[in-house]
Amino acid sequence: MKKAAIITIWDLENLGNRLQNYAVSKIVEKKGLIPKTIIIDEKKALTLKRRAKYLYWCFCFIITNGKKRIFEYRKQHFHDFTRKNIPSYVVHNQKELNEFDYVFIGSDQIWNSAFVEPSEYVYAQMVPPEKVICISPSFGVSSFDEEIEKKITPYLERLIHLNVREHSGAEIIKRLTGKDVPVFIDPTLMLTTEEWIQIEKKPRKIIKNKYILKYFLGKEPEESVKDTKKLADEYGYDVINVFDKNFPWQYATGPAEFLYLIHHAEMIFTDSFHSCVFSIQFKRPFWVYKRIGESMNSRMDTLFELLNMESRFVHDQNDPFRIDYSGVETALERERERVNSFLDNIISE
Repeated sequence: MKKAAIITIWDLENLGNRLQNYAVSKIVEKKGLIPKTIIIDEKKALTLKRRAKYLYWCFCFIITNGKKRIFEYRKQHFHDFTRKNIPSYVVHNQKELNEFDYVFIGSDQIWNSAFVEPSEYVYAQMVPPEKVICISPSFGVSSFDEEIEKKITPYLERLIHLNVREHSGAEIIKRLTGKDVPVFIDPTLMLTTEEWIQIEKKPRKIIKNKYILKYFLGKEPEESVKDTKKLADEYGYDVINVFDKNFPWQYATGPAEFLYLIHHAEMIFTDSFHSCVFSIQFKRPFWVYKRIGESMNSRMDTLFELLNMESRFVHDQNDPFRIDYSGVETALERERERVNSFLDNIISE
């Protein structure tokens, strides 16, 4: 079988990153290729020594009921999920990428210069361009400063099989290179709901009552605090806040547990793109709040537009659980077909 390298952000602490990495691996696998996510920093590889250390810390967390080693216990969930579900490969010299039949770039914000230094590596410049396939990479922003744009323009010009996750990304490429490129859905939407249910995992300890799930990557807005209290009081719901360290068993949520929590929540309050994606996957009601100090409207607006959904930034206080999913499955089928056609035309060449 042919082999495919995957260049993406290797973040063992970010839920959305791990789940999109898993999705890309499955997409590549379905195309009859052997996927390997590339690790360029050997210190980040999942070695047996590191695994043994985390297992000891997990033991400490459990016997102290979350009073010790909370951060390490959370990391272990990420390591376990990655080890079981995402094949990886450590590259010591970037020229080793030429040993692969294809190199996929994406998804996530692999081209966001605030997170990843723009380089020949993240644009796969060391590989013949016909072997490089983008899979919904994101710039994460609507514009760059002049120095960054000057650096990435020749990288983008060299790439042949280009696409992006947001309309703003397509506009950046058009302005810098003159190329019109397709806008595709996030890879996590390429898998079916049933495929995600297969890997979800019930948390070790979870409240038995119905709950509101809160997941904010930025500071939680006051509006959300008020909305949570109002909804919880009115309907008698408990609240699970994934990033609340005062509740260690919640804070220790890993990727598989995160899927379960969204799937079974009565309502989700979030500022996270991938929280929205999985709320849609599981057809749960959710409200989106603007992230404090960061604009994320482009990625959200593109998501809702591609799936024929109304904006979730608008919150109906009188009917909080109302959400129209009637057109989503048809839109998903259409968007999945667009991605599959794009990939099949390249891989079958």
